[in-house]
Amino acid sequence: MRSLFYISLAAGALVIPLTVSAGKVGTIRTDVEPLSATPNYSLNSTDLRFVAFKAIVENVGGNTATGVLYTSDVTVANATELVTFHSVEGLDPATCTTTATSVDCSFGQMRPGDKREFIVVFQSPVKSAAAPADNKVTYTAVTYFAEGTGGPKSQPVNSTGKDETFATLQAATGASANSVVPGGTTGFTLFTVPNDVFSTKVTLPAQANAVPASIVETPLTAQEDCDNFETCYKTTITIPGAFSPFISIDIREDSTNIRQGTQIGSVQIWYDYPDPADPTKTLSYPVGFCSTPTTPLGNGLPCIAKAVHYKNTSVPGWTLELDDDFVWTLINTLNGSYRLP
Repeated sequence: MRSLFYISLAAGALVIPLTVSAGKVGTIRTDVEPLSATPNYSLNSTDLRFVAFKAIVENVGGNTATGVLYTSDVTVANATELVTFHSVEGLDPATCTTTATSVDCSFGQMRPGDKREFIVVFQSPVKSAAAPADNKVTYTAVTYFAEGTGGPKSQPVNSTGKDETFATLQAATGASANSVVPGGTTGFTLFTVPNDVFSTKVTLPAQANAVPASIVETPLTAQEDCDNFETCYKTTITIPGAFSPFISIDIREDSTNIRQGTQIGSVQIWYDYPDPADPTKTLSYPVGFCSTPTTPLGNGLPCIAKAVHYKNTSVPGWTLELDDDFVWTLINTLNGSYRLP
């Protein structure tokens, strides 16, 4: 449903009515969507999580649009949980001006068929103890433009295109973690809450563009094959694209979940991935050791860079939290699912 939107250019100036509706208006289409619909809150001021929105501004009409200005802002339910601007990816930085919660980008003239696609990234807040039930981050974008509707002497018609979307912030748990990985970030780490009996940490090399990333941990249903642990788990890592030189995956089994007498060398990790010949089928691969800790196999299959049993204080890297735990570090150029039966 359309409604009227008024903007006054100056005191005493003519007030021009502008038509607002979602998605498409006349010449300019404005669409926004979250890269991840359920990103996590940041754990603290150093363990950051991110929320991001993809935007498309496109001239879908037959007329040239001039003075094209994209404006956007984010709102949240709780003033103590404000997201803060981090970056705009996919545009010349000089194109945009920003504040902590708003982004304005000037595209000037857009001819028929011209399109701008970009990503606006915000830092998630740390969860507030006083947070309301509504933890949505709402992102609203309006594109202002003028288009000629007649001959070269015709008066341009001012109009707008508008769209709105949202993401829902969630706390990271021992079962899942979600974030957007900002482009250009070196050594970004995403992890499930580590004080559980099973946890996963993924460290990525710098990526050219922002991508969503998630870790989901689930207990295995076939417990009859669970010989080494009280409960066996699968961890599924979902991050688009391939990684150069590789991603690093740390999988930890807490000592309380390891059955007495189990040796770390007796545990076989399995990697599940789509069959290249038939993506509807899944193949399983027994993960072995890498030739060196920094040399991935290069064929999309993982290898173990190191496996450590933190059995006592003499083991390098031992901490009280890691006492008697098993930790495997795997490297790979793709994501996938890892099982520890």
